[in-house]
Amino acid sequence: MTPAYVVDVGNTRIKVGIVSNGGLAVVTTFDFDSETWHSGDIAGTKWIMAGVNPKPRDELARWAETRGAVVTILDDTRKLPLRLDVDIPERVGIDRLLGAVAANRLRRSHAASITVDAGTATTINLLTTDGVFCGGFILPGLRLMANALYTGTAQLPEIDFDGTTKFPGRNTEDAIRGGIIAATCGAIRRVLMDVKRDDVEADLFVTGGASLHLLDDLAEFAPQRVPNLVLEGLLQIAETLP
Repeated sequence: MTPAYVVDVGNTRIKVGIVSNGGLAVVTTFDFDSETWHSGDIAGTKWIMAGVNPKPRDELARWAETRGAVVTILDDTRKLPLRLDVDIPERVGIDRLLGAVAANRLRRSHAASITVDAGTATTINLLTTDGVFCGGFILPGLRLMANALYTGTAQLPEIDFDGTTKFPGRNTEDAIRGGIIAATCGAIRRVLMDVKRDDVEADLFVTGGASLHLLDDLAEFAPQRVPNLVLEGLLQIAETLP
């Protein structure tokens, strides 16, 4: 199957990749309001969709189908070209697994890989040197942590992430920003050090809307930023479908 569109429906937005010459030519985002969705003539085009948010995923699928598109929804982990070593495979978020599919193509053949998807939640996932997905950690995303501090306290302000994260933070905004980055990168560093203790090399791939804010603090681990890791995995799987 050669799709015209690959779609990842997340917790807060929809990411749409337009496919050309076998790769992602353009990537754009939709919100969940169908009134804002727009398209040219998509009749006869093939779409493949996945995501952790079934309601807007299915709504978008119906929207595309009413305009003549042919839509495939990937929601069965057994169809992925990926071995899983976890307790309940069907409960693993499809976005984590799609990122793992892409990372298996990107990683060095002798290396394990860690994927970090910094979105609404931050997921840290491990693939062995044999390409087996073994689970990982899930923690609140950067903005979710910031929002929890803003809404759950009397005086802490709402912040953005365009500023210093060096310790010590010399004002409240920098202290919050630095603390959130340090907490997230500390969790990633913990995973990488655990892998290193087993004398295993690991390639680190980071993706997601907040991934740029993590790169400086993880520089010692040579992070590779792949902006559309999940869509890349989805496109790889589409190539194997009839």
